[in-house]
Amino acid sequence: MGGVWRELAAPLEARRLRASGIYRWDAAPPPRPGVVVLVPGFLTPRWALAPMAGWLRRGGIRCHVARVGLDIGCGDALASALAREVGALAAREEQRVTLVGHSRGGHLARACAHRRPDDVAGVITLGAPPLDHRGVHPVAALPAITITALGTSGVPGLMGLSCFYGSCCADFREELERPVPAGLFHHAVWSQDDAVVRSHRLRRGAETPVEVRASHCGMLVNPDVYAAIAAALADRDQVVEPAARRS
Repeated sequence: MGGVWRELAAPLEARRLRASGIYRWDAAPPPRPGVVVLVPGFLTPRWALAPMAGWLRRGGIRCHVARVGLDIGCGDALASALAREVGALAAREEQRVTLVGHSRGGHLARACAHRRPDDVAGVITLGAPPLDHRGVHPVAALPAITITALGTSGVPGLMGLSCFYGSCCADFREELERPVPAGLFHHAVWSQDDAVVRSHRLRRGAETPVEVRASHCGMLVNPDVYAAIAAALADRDQVVEPAARRS
């Protein structure tokens, strides 16, 4: 893991993306029709996922951005809310949903897969950090430490210390220690250039680890990441009715 300054490369990655055939779907395998839910990472606003959402929609994918706010709340509560959202979406679309989670959004996506296995086709995580705080750069961890301290002191809507070490998120943490349920795929996209998360921890437990050249923040606008997502979506048949709708 290099210096945090590497994260300044994200605008250059976005420029490379706009100039790439992947972005225009000229150099990407056509995806199978399906439904994708993008799950934002820690302190990531919904608009930051707009380029990826627009790209998926141009490829014929029905794409939704999960309503998890800035992803700074209790992990268990956010995972439960995501599971309800995914369950309702899968029932409405009559298809299983593929979850694409960036950073902490990858945690929520994996937990959701355990909670709604009949409504999830698979999970693609982008730079999802390990549960161990030592796997994250100390500078990058400062905002999380600050928010956790505020949540522990009683500020509502924020994660607290018990989310990491107490009973609050015990089920959530246990879900993240296990592989996704049998029959679901898990592609873990990771990069040695990730300046936020220790790269050797990013691919643990994944069915298919995929290495790219990208910064942590730049994964949302990186052509190599988009190519990895396109390959995963082209390789999986997502047109599957949820269990509740099957005869």
